[in-house]
Amino acid sequence: LVRDSREQPSSEDDPQPPHRYEPDLWTEVAKHLCGFDLLRLSSTCRWFRRLLADDSIWRYAFFRDLNLSDANPRAHHPLCRSWRYLYFAAFNGSHAFSFCQNGEHRSSWRIGSFVLDTPSMVLIGKLPLPKWLPSDPEDVRLTIAILGACKLLNVRPGIWITDMHVMRCTLCNRNGCRGNKQILDARHTELFLEKAYWDETLEYESLGEHFQDEEVAAAFGCRRQREAIRFSVRCICSQHGLGREAREDPMTRHCASTTAAAIHTNLQGNGGELSSSAGETG
Repeated sequence: LVRDSREQPSSEDDPQPPHRYEPDLWTEVAKHLCGFDLLRLSSTCRWFRRLLADDSIWRYAFFRDLNLSDANPRAHHPLCRSWRYLYFAAFNGSHAFSFCQNGEHRSSWRIGSFVLDTPSMVLIGKLPLPKWLPSDPEDVRLTIAILGACKLLNVRPGIWITDMHVMRCTLCNRNGCRGNKQILDARHTELFLEKAYWDETLEYESLGEHFQDEEVAAAFGCRRQREAIRFSVRCICSQHGLGREAREDPMTRHCASTTAAAIHTNLQGNGGELSSSAGETG
């Protein structure tokens, strides 16, 4: 609509001056924009900059782009964090190998996210889930070596993000091997906001290694009770075809729900697959 500048609008035709903004209206509009578009909007004028200082807008965008429900009662507000900072920590393109081993990193993609409302987590390297897992932390390394799975009891609750990485393998010297290793990376959403992470003072602990010489469906699951873990992993694997029918598919398949994440991958045979688990201790 183009109006002649010589025309003087009447109060009936234009009851509000053109500089008048409606916060409620623009708040709803902002909820449908991605984070980088919100930044561009905030740079247009001070009014939008003040509007986008509302943390509820960034909270909505954070849960929306992670495909999580913002009404989830288990998704607690992060301690001493801004949802805006959390959003850009999750979507600015940074990953676990951005500053370390960057020369060995080949590709990565986002799998999904889930909410952990308990410090208990189960790492699974092969389906089905073992019928019994020792809960004693001293048995973790032995359990991983024998069963390819372990139970962790000191995991940080909150929202977790899972990414898939393809790295150059520096350990394999076989002529028939392409030299790739695949890493299922799960990290807490607040990890990239920790100063100790970026100055490389955060300590990591190697939990163990598991050698596998047969076809496997690699998985990563979490839930409080073992029955719930079994249901979550089995459910998302069956829904996305992470089973026997996918064994001939050379493409890596992955999926995630609000309680677990899993991958199915067919690596080139090289005499066995070595899987390892590690986590932060700082």
